[in-house]
Amino acid sequence: MSEQKPASLYQQQKAIKPLIEDVIPEYLDGNMKTLAPDFTAHMRANKMRPSWTLTNQWKTVCKSKNLCRISLSTWWNPPKADTRWVVTAYLMHLKNYEETIIHENLQRFLLDNVFYCVHKPAESLPQAESRNHALTLP
Repeated sequence: MSEQKPASLYQQQKAIKPLIEDVIPEYLDGNMKTLAPDFTAHMRANKMRPSWTLTNQWKTVCKSKNLCRISLSTWWNPPKADTRWVVTAYLMHLKNYEETIIHENLQRFLLDNVFYCVHKPAESLPQAESRNHALTLP
């Protein structure tokens, strides 16, 4: 008799397309375990519903525009203490929510947490020494 191989996490999640709120408690702890659900609740209350897209990743679309991708980065499976909550904002639609950012006083928060693409042209702002890149220390 052949043993059946267990389904991968991707296959399991693809079958049920879990809500992000159902997955957060499995991966995050401490302060993030309470902040992340508050963030997603705020998004849902404002018609920005995160929907499952890939293993531990959810995309948020509003009025047919991608706003962000939320990832639970675990440096892969299984869940570990170093799991990170990563929100990738698609800033090409910034004009649509610029007023909210200013009203909520989030300018510094956004600017202080930008990770620049490693393929960003060297001559573009900010200067190379001022850039933060994902997976490297600032």
